[in-house]
Amino acid sequence: MRELLARLLRRPASAVVEVPVRDLVHETLRSQDLPSTSEFSELKRELARANQELHQLAQRVDALGGTIEALRDERDALLAASPSPEPAEPTSRRCKVPGCEGDPKSKGFCKAHYGSWRKGELVGFVGPRGRVEHASRVLVVPMRHQGEPVTVTGKKRFTVKVDGEKVAFELLG
Repeated sequence: MRELLARLLRRPASAVVEVPVRDLVHETLRSQDLPSTSEFSELKRELARANQELHQLAQRVDALGGTIEALRDERDALLAASPSPEPAEPTSRRCKVPGCEGDPKSKGFCKAHYGSWRKGELVGFVGPRGRVEHASRVLVVPMRHQGEPVTVTGKKRFTVKVDGEKVAFELLG
């Protein structure tokens, strides 16, 4: 017993209580569901990595901001150097149908012609859903041509022109 006491006294007091205190701290942390010192160290490392990535992203954003500013300056210089467009001539405020003097209400048609167009009864114009009737056949052109003037030629081999330009079509029934 004397020897044990002598050994304990030879070591500093901090070394004697260090292990039991450390064990007590770890046990308390575990009982409270708190991270251990190694888990805490790992969290610190992950946080440092995330902080570094965030710093790198911030640098990239700053670089992009400079690029955006340079592009805006270039655009402004090009706009300043280009001649300003001439004012557009006022558009005719008449129905699209030749000979009609009515005021356009929708899609460039007067109220009466728009109603006919909606029913698919207005000859010479691409109807709703791109439909065009010709020689008892229904042709479908791209939807973007709805309400535009159309000409169809041919009896078996059709040619469809919208505003004077050939367009693709699908033959129904």
